[in-house]
This record gives sequence, structure tokens and C-alpha cells, in this order.
Amino acid sequence: MKYKKTAFYLFLLVSFNTSADGVDLNYDEAMEVASKKEIIGTLSKVTVDVSGICKLAINEDNNNSHDVNWDCKTSAGVLMYQIALSAFESHIRVNLGISGDDNLASIMMTDH
Repeated sequence: MKYKKTAFYLFLLVSFNTSADGVDLNYDEAMEVASKKEIIGTLSKVTVDVSGICKLAINEDNNNSHDVNWDCKTSAGVLMYQIALSAFESHIRVNLGISGDDNLASIMMTDH
């Protein structure tokens, strides 16, 4: 039920989003330009609230945990949410690029 509620909120955000922006999928460029720190691990939580803020929790191999936020009201934010949710449900490790203010700058599924 929680997944359906989250998916519904995301659907509403996308439906009323009038300022769609482009999505740059060049990983090396995105990580270099947008992120201050890189974290590799598995996701333990992925959520979105009614105000359009997405949140995730990631666990590194050394048992460090990080909470990361980003804006889901843009097309890039929605794409990052879809990638995060897919990785969470499939238990696939991810590589996150984090900006200086602990916001998600980039996300990529990884096999290491």
C-alpha cells in the first residue's frame, strides 16, 4: 500500500509539472560537475512527500548511513526517483553523487 501511495504522489507531481527540463545522462560529466562527494552502497529507504521532496537512505559497506534529498518536481528529479526506486526494489547497489548541501546530484546503478 505504501508503494501505491508513493507512486500516486509521484504521478500527481509529474501531471502538474509544467517546467520540464532536460536530463543529461552523461555519467562522467554529471559526477564531475554536479557532485562534491560520491557514495556507493545499497538503498534502505526511498520516499517522496506531498511537497515533492524525494528522500533516500543509503548504507555503505562500512555500515555508514546517509540520508539524501532532492527535488522531484523536475523531470530530472522524477528520473532519479525512478532509478532509486528500481534499485531499492531490486536490491541493486547504486553510485550516488552528492552536492555540498547533501542533495542528490546524480545516481547510477552499479555492479560493484
